[in-house]
Amino acid sequence: MLGVQFLALLFIFLDRLFFPSLSPRANLISPILFTSLTGLAVLVYGGLLLAYARGWEYARHSVVILLTLLIAFTLPEPFLTHYAPFILVLPPVVALVLVGPLWIIGSAITLLVILLARAGWQGIYTNPEAVLLYGMEISGLAISQLVAEAAHRTSEARRREAERQARELIEKNQAIHFQASLLEAVEQAVIATDLEGKIIYWNRFAETLYGWPAAEALGQNIVQILIPEPEVEQARGEIGQLKTAGGQSNELVLRRRDGSTLTVFITTSPIYDDQGQRIGLVGISKDITERKQAEAALRDSEESFRLLFANNPHPMWLYDSETLRFLEVNETAVVYYGYSRAEFLNMRITDIRPSEDIPRLLEDIAQERQALQRSGEWRHRRRDGQVMDVEVVLHRMEFAGRPAALVVVQDITERKRAEAALRASRERYLRTLDNMLEGCQIIGFDWRYLYVNDAVARHGHQTKETLLGYTMMEVYPGIQNTEVFAALRQCMDERLVRQMENEFIYPDGSKRWFELSIEPAPEGIFILSVDITQRKQAEAEILRLNEDLERRVRDRTAQLEATNHELESFSYSVSHDLRAPLRAMDGFSRILLEEYAAQLPAEGLHYLDLVRRNAQQMSELVEALLKFSRLGRQALKLQPVALDQLARQVWEELNAEYVPQTGRRVEFTLGELPGVQADPALLKLVLLNLFANALKFTRQRETAVIHLGCRVENGEQVYFVKDNGVGFDPRYASKLFGVFQRLHRSEEYEGTGVGLATVQRIIHRHGGRVWAEAEVGQGATFYFTLEGELISNGEPND
Repeated sequence: MLGVQFLALLFIFLDRLFFPSLSPRANLISPILFTSLTGLAVLVYGGLLLAYARGWEYARHSVVILLTLLIAFTLPEPFLTHYAPFILVLPPVVALVLVGPLWIIGSAITLLVILLARAGWQGIYTNPEAVLLYGMEISGLAISQLVAEAAHRTSEARRREAERQARELIEKNQAIHFQASLLEAVEQAVIATDLEGKIIYWNRFAETLYGWPAAEALGQNIVQILIPEPEVEQARGEIGQLKTAGGQSNELVLRRRDGSTLTVFITTSPIYDDQGQRIGLVGISKDITERKQAEAALRDSEESFRLLFANNPHPMWLYDSETLRFLEVNETAVVYYGYSRAEFLNMRITDIRPSEDIPRLLEDIAQERQALQRSGEWRHRRRDGQVMDVEVVLHRMEFAGRPAALVVVQDITERKRAEAALRASRERYLRTLDNMLEGCQIIGFDWRYLYVNDAVARHGHQTKETLLGYTMMEVYPGIQNTEVFAALRQCMDERLVRQMENEFIYPDGSKRWFELSIEPAPEGIFILSVDITQRKQAEAEILRLNEDLERRVRDRTAQLEATNHELESFSYSVSHDLRAPLRAMDGFSRILLEEYAAQLPAEGLHYLDLVRRNAQQMSELVEALLKFSRLGRQALKLQPVALDQLARQVWEELNAEYVPQTGRRVEFTLGELPGVQADPALLKLVLLNLFANALKFTRQRETAVIHLGCRVENGEQVYFVKDNGVGFDPRYASKLFGVFQRLHRSEEYEGTGVGLATVQRIIHRHGGRVWAEAEVGQGATFYFTLEGELISNGEPND
């Protein structure tokens, strides 16, 4: 294009040179014109340098405009002379070189308009040929520019098309190489087959995943080497469907070369040739065996968590960490707090807190904490308004993409009450210990005094300050060599309870006795010390008194034995001396009645009968008294006695003698009676007297009812004989067991008044007790106990 423009300029110059007839040659170039042309050349040359060196678009346009204005305003009159076409053509030529064809026309028109204005809008030409030449020059320039540009555009279009085709070919080759390298480098198995399932591509990761080298896999049917045997036919059908179907993605269980199986996620797409015909399939598979196992484990874990959450015995809930709203609650929370699940899910965690605790709660939530933490102790409010103490364990987590927290609550209300009670108890305990008269001290495992009360300090002639924090060896040097320290060490090492008495000798030589109870304690050992000095002194005094008493008892016993011996001699003498007169009185009275009854009046016979009966009664009293006195001297012969058998024997003997004489009807019953350790002869005498007493005082009843039984009172076996007789006034029960004591007249009920006294003496000798209960007319019950050991079947119990 520049060559065409150069030829146009050369043509104009030659025209001016070879057609001088158009203007005088002498006026070709004037000094002013030469100066102007020189300036214009410098301006054009500088503009061209800037335009092409810097690529300045505005510089090119500015050069054209400035050149046009400079020539238009500096060209001297007459404007169209012989040199005018050559001068006027410079701006269009520069416009042609720097800008384009439109600027050629614009520059020429602008130049003519300015010259016309300078001429006063009068004719500005003096030579028509110059005007024609000027128009031809301008047209030639424009036409040459248009032709050059058209040729350039055609050449440029062809060049760009060739470049585009070459670039597309290079890019296509690069894409093919990139895709090939990408398929080999991808961490997924890429397998391509034809429409029949024959493998035509097998990348390196497929070799690793399935165990088949590419050389062995290529050419084989994909169904035969990858599909497990039971699913081959189904796989063939699915491949047949893929021949016409679009891309698919699914999970499959495939087989490795070694026979093991794996789960893969495979995406299958069709392959097309350049004509758009489907020629095969490509599959990209990824091993998801571990993911499937993890998903199964996660499902199991979620199910376990769900079961644990739903069936947890502790209240549990999940809340949103930002809104503080409940997201989920378990059944235990519903039951425990009294709100329904729907109510919970419309509440915030602040709604179950006392109002005064909410600021602390919000401050606690705002703090950064670990995912799993023990949130501490809080107070919660149930629906009924009851406030309870709880301990909260919190686990921060994400739930449905939002920050949340899982809370497990344990009700510690009872524990808090117990702790408060324990603290109060401990305080009371310590106050009690401080105020006790006994010494209380706790010794640590390092033998330091951890606690002492005032009594301990007082017992040791110390103060609390001189004991607490110091070891026993520091306070009492040499104590480790004492017997009491050996007991303390045994308790400390073997955790055994020890009790002992210790005589403590003070530095001033004084002594005091202490009773020590040594017990293991969590801190070491606990020692309870009791000052028993007075007791030891009293025991010494008692020992002295006992020795004196024993001496006196021995003396008194000797005196009593002598007295008893004298009483026995006196009793024997009295009874012997009384029996002879009584027998004489009875015998002579009987003789008078037998031999002189006819000679005596009735009144005399009556008196003789009274004398005889009283003599016989007196003889019975003397005999009973002798028997009673012998009971105190008779030695006890303790042996196992089957009480039920002995009772039947006594009753049969008594009943055989008594019932035939009286003709009475008697009901006698025995309860369950355990055996005892007793003197059988004396126990028989007890039963004989009690049975006889019951028979005597039931004579007014049509049927006498007598029962011998046993019961346990306060861990003691109590035997009793109960009858339905006349009973007695309970106010006089204490007189029943005295010798010759009677509650009824002898005319009503016979007897000596010694029988119950005999029972009492025998029972007392056995170490037991005897008493009676009755109401007048309601019968009587006589009770007795025996100190002897209970037996079974006549043998002592172990």
